[in-house]
Amino acid sequence: VGTVVVRLTGIEAPERDQRCGAPGKKTWRCGETAQDALTKAVRGKLVSCTLSGSDEAGRSLAICRAEGSDIAASLVRQGHVFAQQGLFARYASGENEARTAKAGIWRGEAQRPSEWRAKRWDEAKRAAPDGCPIKGAVGSDGKIYLLPWSREYDKVRIKSGRGERWFCSEQEARA
Repeated sequence: VGTVVVRLTGIEAPERDQRCGAPGKKTWRCGETAQDALTKAVRGKLVSCTLSGSDEAGRSLAICRAEGSDIAASLVRQGHVFAQQGLFARYASGENEARTAKAGIWRGEAQRPSEWRAKRWDEAKRAAPDGCPIKGAVGSDGKIYLLPWSREYDKVRIKSGRGERWFCSEQEARA
């Protein structure tokens, strides 16, 4: 919004590469579908956001409306995203509606993004040298690090001769 990147408060969106289950043991790209639904919800509309604090990583959180309609509430009711869990879960009733209607992610097996990331982290940790699954790479844009759920993670090969290396924590990679 303007120059500030905000995260919609009260929801957990599937990761971009996350797949969800569908009847008949099929899977579908629920992360991409959620992103497409967000794009559709705001395209060509006047969007206003009210900042509501920041998350544990320091990213701005906001309640955003597209022409008066709460974007996050709509995404939850349509089954594109999960309501954040907890005692004061703002969109829990919308998630229950979507779950009952078997809408979107609820038409098959759905795994919360935090659970999906934890599984990817554990898999990458087992495969990484010294159990350190974060890839520190050098590219044309400079130094970057990739978490196991990053889009390019599986494509990047670490070449220590180029100054690339593995990190055990995101804090270590940032430093």
